Amino acid sequence: MQPLRLHSPGTFHSIQSFDAQEHASHFSEWEENRYNHLRPQSAFHGVIDMHQALPQAQITRETIHSHNCMEQLSQVASGSVVLVNVESTSEVLINGRYVRDSFFHISSGVPFHVIAMGAVQGIIISMDKDFFFEQFASYGYRAKALHAFERFINPSRIMRQEFADCSERHFSQLQSSDTTKEAEQASFARIMGCVGDVLEFETAVAQAPLARSTRAYIVEKSCELFSQKLHDEEYGILDLCHELRISRRTLQYSFESVLHMGASAYFRSVRLNYARQLLKTSPDAHIRNTALRAGFNHPGRFSQYYLDFYGELPSVTIERAQRPAGLS
Repeated sequence: MQPLRLHSPGTFHSIQSFDAQEHASHFSEWEENRYNHLRPQSAFHGVIDMHQALPQAQITRETIHSHNCMEQLSQVASGSVVLVNVESTSEVLINGRYVRDSFFHISSGVPFHVIAMGAVQGIIISMDKDFFFEQFASYGYRAKALHAFERFINPSRIMRQEFADCSERHFSQLQSSDTTKEAEQASFARIMGCVGDVLEFETAVAQAPLARSTRAYIVEKSCELFSQKLHDEEYGILDLCHELRISRRTLQYSFESVLHMGASAYFRSVRLNYARQLLKTSPDAHIRNTALRAGFNHPGRFSQYYLDFYGELPSVTIERAQRPAGLS
C-alpha cells in the first residue's frame, strides 16, 4: 500500500432514526438508496456514525437494532469504491450470497442489494476511485479502473479481528471529548492499513468465487425484476416465473427458504413500503393516487393491507406528516 496522505481534518456525525426511509436518506455512499421492511408492524431503530476522514474517503458505522427482516436496495457509484464488512445476529444476503462477519465485500459501479434477517452492524469505507487505485496500486485492481466490479474476500481470522478492533477504537475515539485531529487521522490510517492487509491477502491466496445457491439466485433475480415493475399491479407471480423460466413451486420454495416468506408477501410488502414513503413525502396527495402509484388498483384493499402491515390507516400517516415539525 502507498503511504496514506493525510489532508485537512474531517467531520464526524452521529444520526439516529426511527424510520427506515429517513435512515436510508442519510447515506452518501450509495445512489438511489432505499430500505424496505419485509415483516408487518416491525419497529425500526438505526444509528449512523459517519466520519469524513479525508476529502477522498469516508468511514461509516451503521447499526440497525431492529430484529426483523430488512432489505436495502442501492447502487455503488461508478466513480467510487465501497468496502463493506457486516456483523449480524443471523444470516445476511449481499447480492445473492450468504455472508457472515468473515467476509468483506468490495465493489464499484454495481447494484448493492442486502437482506438482513436480524440486527446488523456494518463498517462501510467509501473512497474516490482514483484515490483507491493510488492507495492500493499493487493489488491488481488497476485493470478494473474503467469497469464495474465486485469481490467477496474472506481473509484470515487475525486480519478480521484487527480490522474490527481498529474500527471500534476509531469510533470510540471520535465520540471522546478529548480526542485530537491528529489522533483521528492516525487511527484512520491504521484502518486503511487493515484494508491493505485484506487486499494483499486476496492477492496472495487464490480464493474460489463465493457462489450463490440456486434458491438465493432465484430470490436475487426476482427482487431485481420486481423492482423494475413496482408500479404495475398486473405484474405478478406468473409473469416472474415466465421471465425466470421456473415453476411457481420453485419460486415459492426459494422465497420461503431464503426469506421465510412467500413471493406474494414480499411483493406486497415492498409496494407498501413505497406507498408509505409517498404518503410521508407528499402528504397532500390523495390516498387513491398513492395506491395507484404503488401498484394497488383497489384503494380500499390497499388501506386494509396498509393497516395490517403498519398498524395504522394511510390517513393517519398523512395526518402525522402534515403536522408542523416538533408537534407529536
